[in-house]
Amino acid sequence: MNWNPRNGRKMGSAVLAGALLLFGLASCKPTEDVVSAASTVSASPSSQAAGTIPASIQQSFPNGLTIDAAVTIPDGWDLQAVATQQMNPVVFDADKVAGQLLAGKDIANHQTLTPGPTRGGNETPQDIYTTADDTHLNLDPALGSVRLTTPQAEAISYAYFPEETSEYYNRDAYTAESLPFMAPEDAHAQVCAQLVEMGLPDLSDGPYEVVALDHETLQQQEQDPKQIDIKPETAPEKKGTWTQDDDCYVFTLHPALAGEPADTQVDLSLVARPTVTVYYGSSGFLSIEGGFYEPAGEPAAQAVVPVEQAVQTFTDFYSTKKYSSEEAAEHVTDIALVYYFHSAGDLTDTCEIWPVWNFRVETGLESTPQFVMVDAVTGLLVDTRVS
Repeated sequence: MNWNPRNGRKMGSAVLAGALLLFGLASCKPTEDVVSAASTVSASPSSQAAGTIPASIQQSFPNGLTIDAAVTIPDGWDLQAVATQQMNPVVFDADKVAGQLLAGKDIANHQTLTPGPTRGGNETPQDIYTTADDTHLNLDPALGSVRLTTPQAEAISYAYFPEETSEYYNRDAYTAESLPFMAPEDAHAQVCAQLVEMGLPDLSDGPYEVVALDHETLQQQEQDPKQIDIKPETAPEKKGTWTQDDDCYVFTLHPALAGEPADTQVDLSLVARPTVTVYYGSSGFLSIEGGFYEPAGEPAAQAVVPVEQAVQTFTDFYSTKKYSSEEAAEHVTDIALVYYFHSAGDLTDTCEIWPVWNFRVETGLESTPQFVMVDAVTGLLVDTRVS
């Protein structure tokens, strides 16, 4: 997912904006409401191998909260020794990265900013470039952050809406598997090789997702920027005519995680992990958004608390929540053990890959699910976020 000029949201690495925000839930004290109904069914094969994980959990509460959720864990995970990993941002050579990404372009403006100490006391300056063709590049080596956007990428952002929270969401409309200028696997290899040439980490071994944006579908899906921009008077003109030169791939790249089982199949939409999103066409990079991280030390192993304990933590808080109507009551539909990528502390640049029990929560009022996380090591409520 990418930076969107319509609303300024950055949907890449959670840490790019200073890690996912933690919500102040610790101050909310639960009461002792009694569960009105509860049951579990027999364990699935992968759960049986883990020992005590039920395949599903059903509970209901007087305030309208219900849990009717499948419980899933990644294949191959040993719940007594789940790998955790600290990650540090890669402090790259900003001049080298800028030199390659802006090669052949006329620099209209270049600012070097030293806004003060970042997390961990790192005072590495930030470089912001604008070119004559209105390409923008923001480099923050202290956080391993690269953000490049070109006029073509901005135009695409009004025709491709990958965020499920957007009313214009249309990712499913792009069904092409390959584009004429290059096969997706070759483009992926080329993107990773060029990032390495810039002095950035090699992401070729990590999991990735790819979407092919063909010009015919871009033409069909384009919205008028002046009708949907937050400030219509500043919106660009509608591109209107799209050609094969506009075809591009969108890669969502993730580094391979040290200690992660090679056969782990995880729903990447639920895993907050280091992410770099790249739009890549026949002319090269159209957009890059993300933070580059590398392992800090050796992975460690942590035992995971039982899902029943995580459910108790969740219900201690949510079973006492007061809903405005029956339709507003919340329903847990899935509980999954996943990795969570977050800051290791307020005064450090270091982040960590950490297991959480992730609760998918839906209501009758909202079509977009919410996710609530319980730390799978401590059993404490961690975070809430919208998909």
